[in-house]
Amino acid sequence: QSVTEFIVPGKQYNISACTKLVSVDDIRVMVKVSVKTTNKTDYYGGWSELSNSAHWTCHAVTISVDSEWPVIDANIYAETQGGSLDDFYIDDVSLMQL
Repeated sequence: QSVTEFIVPGKQYNISACTKLVSVDDIRVMVKVSVKTTNKTDYYGGWSELSNSAHWTCHAVTISVDSEWPVIDANIYAETQGGSLDDFYIDDVSLMQL
């Protein structure tokens, strides 16, 4: 999802989300923000605790957008560990400037 209008270079943000795997256990899910500037694209985020299909796992990470270049595009998204294509649910996603 686009978060371009919310990202300001030099600011810190808290990203939080809850995840639950559909059918497998013990995979980590990462919630990331990709930030494209006039100079490059950076990726910020952090791995969750091990997720599983029995319950929701909630996690949070603080990121610092350390670019002095104007933000052209920014998106928040989630992915599983190691390029795995396991299905998962995600809920209660939040991005807050600190």
